[in-house]
Order: sequence, then C-alpha cells, then structure tokens
Amino acid sequence: MEDRVDTPVLYSVRMHASTGGRHLCGAERLVGAERLAAVASAMLGRAIDRGGHRLEDLRIHVAAIDPARLRRTGLLPVRTVPAENPPAAWQEAIRLVAGIGVAEAAVRGAVEAIRGGAGPNGANMRGAMIIDAVTGARLEPDPNRGVRVTQMDLEEGIRAAVQEYLVQCSAPHPRVMEALILASKAAAVEGVVAELCVSDDRDYTTGYVGSRDLGYVRILNLKAPGDPRGGRAIFVNGIVSPATVIEALEETPYLVCRMDHV
Repeated sequence: MEDRVDTPVLYSVRMHASTGGRHLCGAERLVGAERLAAVASAMLGRAIDRGGHRLEDLRIHVAAIDPARLRRTGLLPVRTVPAENPPAAWQEAIRLVAGIGVAEAAVRGAVEAIRGGAGPNGANMRGAMIIDAVTGARLEPDPNRGVRVTQMDLEEGIRAAVQEYLVQCSAPHPRVMEALILASKAAAVEGVVAELCVSDDRDYTTGYVGSRDLGYVRILNLKAPGDPRGGRAIFVNGIVSPATVIEALEETPYLVCRMDHV
C-alpha cells in the first residue's frame, strides 16, 4: 500500500498550543518551502481562535524531511454507520474491529480503557495505546504519553478533490479531513491491523474505526454530548516488532497521494 519515491524537499510543520500545561489544539502539515509562511500563519490563527480558552504556550516547529524516508499511500474510503446511542455505537465498533482479526477481548479491553480514561488515574492520553491484537496487552512504552501519530499530510494536488469527496460523503468537517489523513497513514504502516478512535472534544461525538480492509468507518453517537473522555487504540499483529511500528507511526513521513476508490 506504500511506495518509496524521490521528491522535492518537504518540511514538517507542527503546531502545539496549551494552557496550564493542558493541550488545547495542534496541527501538522508537510509542505514545500514556498508554503511555509502561509501554513505557519494559518496554524497561528487556529491556535489564537481556539474559542473559550486562554492561550499560554504556542510552539511551531519546522524541520526538513529527508526525501529518501518519505512514503506515499492512498486515501481510505469513507462511510458512515448510524447508531442510536453510545452503547449501540460501541457494539458496532467492537463488531467491526473483531471482524478483521482482532480478538474480541482485546477490543473490549481497549473500549473499556478509552471510556474510563486510558492514562494513569483515568486521565485521557495525548497519544494512542498500542495493543496486541491477539493478547490485548498494551505495548506503548509510556502510558502517560502514548504514541503520537505524526508526519503525514495530503499531497496538495488532491486536496480539493478530497474536500469534495468528503462533501459527497456528508462529512465536510475539517476534523474529518485531519482524522482521515491520520487513519490513512496508520493503516498503511506494516504491522497495524486496525485503529479505533473517539475524540476527547466534548462537542464531537462521532468516532471511527480505520483499517486497510474496512476503510475509514465513521460511527455516530459513540459518546454522549458533553463527555470529555476520548482516546485512540492502534491494534498490531505481533509480526512486526512494536518498536518498528511505533517508529513508523511517529517518525516516518507519509503523503496521502491517491484516491484509488473514487
């Protein structure tokens, strides 16, 4: 699902905003030098406009990408599954993930962790849990931090087409675009079987399951409005070492450059 390619130098641009040590928002792009100023400015505006929160710390980091390390992959197809309430939505999520080779006990353990707070003392984790798809064991080195899926973006030439595709899928929210890019990278990493995610945003109640086999499946009403709990679980097959999977998720740059299903 991925290819090595030679490409002009791109830059990783990452933004992180916080207050009182608490994460407010973040963003990430892979862009050419000619777009650095515009992208960094847009990230600054996003952090400043974060409604209802006083910004205390903002960091924008720019680093050149080694072209030899860049991978390209395709966009996952999108579909939406309705659910009347969170219990029904979680049952659908468990059914989907267990149906592609993850042990049901492993899925249920991940769901319990997300719903109760996957970090120590029941706090939300900033990153993802890495979970053995057979045993359900958690494999991330730091349960406070988790694993951050970073270094990914859409190739600029297909951005407008992806935006139109999401409109056709009745999912035009920018949050969907960002999550779809992340899910497309995660699904392309060797050793990853599936991903399960629900946002910690109190006002965003749609979660998703992502995999090569399923695509990007949005699940409505995965939590109740006002619920601050959320998290991400990435299930791995044990064939590739956890360290290798984590390195790829955190450090290997991926560009989503194809829409094979459209």
